[in-house]
Amino acid sequence: VVHGTHVLTSDTGKGMADLVVKLLKDPALQKKLAKNGKAFVKSKYDWSIISEKLDTIYQTIGSNHA
Repeated sequence: VVHGTHVLTSDTGKGMADLVVKLLKDPALQKKLAKNGKAFVKSKYDWSIISEKLDTIYQTIGSNHA
């Protein structure tokens, strides 16, 4: 996850509040973060991705016990 690409983050409450105000005032940034955040989540946590990783793990475990 990358600040400014997928999310907005801050180490302080004031900083986070400023980012929220910035986001509320910038529809283009809202769309960018929504699009990039959704793509990031789908690329890491989509069931097809997870099932491929699980299959690889099961194949490895199975070949070690054969």
